[in-house]
Amino acid sequence: MKNIDTKQNKASGFFLKFKEDTFEIYGELYRNSPSNKYTLNQSLNPNLKKVAHTLGIHKTFNNNLLLNWEWTRMEQKSEILTYNLGSWYEHNYLVNGFTNFGEVIGSKIGPGSNSHSLTLKKIFNKKFIGLGLEIIENDNDFYHISFSDSGDFRRYWKDFTFKFFYFKEFSNFNLSLISNYTRSLNYNWGLDRTIEPWYHAGIDKNNFNIKIKFHYFL
Repeated sequence: MKNIDTKQNKASGFFLKFKEDTFEIYGELYRNSPSNKYTLNQSLNPNLKKVAHTLGIHKTFNNNLLLNWEWTRMEQKSEILTYNLGSWYEHNYLVNGFTNFGEVIGSKIGPGSNSHSLTLKKIFNKKFIGLGLEIIENDNDFYHISFSDSGDFRRYWKDFTFKFFYFKEFSNFNLSLISNYTRSLNYNWGLDRTIEPWYHAGIDKNNFNIKIKFHYFL
């Protein structure tokens, strides 16, 4: 796909640090140079680039216990925000950024966000059971731009999601179940500033959802 801004230089890559039969370290790095609108700033500071990365570890125990940890960082450094270079998936000319029918093309956590996830799965004969934990810091770029001047560090928006997975294969059909419970702290950066004491709980939300799939093979 050709970019509208032909002077914008983008590069992404996948690297594998170490790999054996049961242990793997993987990662992805994405750097985006400023567009021609910011070439003067870039010439004064050649390291002025938007950066995002993912780092993960995958480990197998006894061929039936799978452990995965993954860290993704989309949050930008303060100098990037100072020069108004924007967050990931934003574009100088496209108002909706890098989206398709309103959905961001890229990481599910969205621009300016960070995440840690830990998943453990146990494999049995034709089935597996798994547990997971994911922590997402939602759009820290917006958080720093909006609240850093006031020094109000209470306004972060963080999600804690606990997950349960189940999959079972039968003779001619299979069944899968995924359930998530999410505790959102300061949902949508919400906080009632009139409440005392000064440091208090924000507008917290709970969400529970379950997805069941049934596949039958003719």
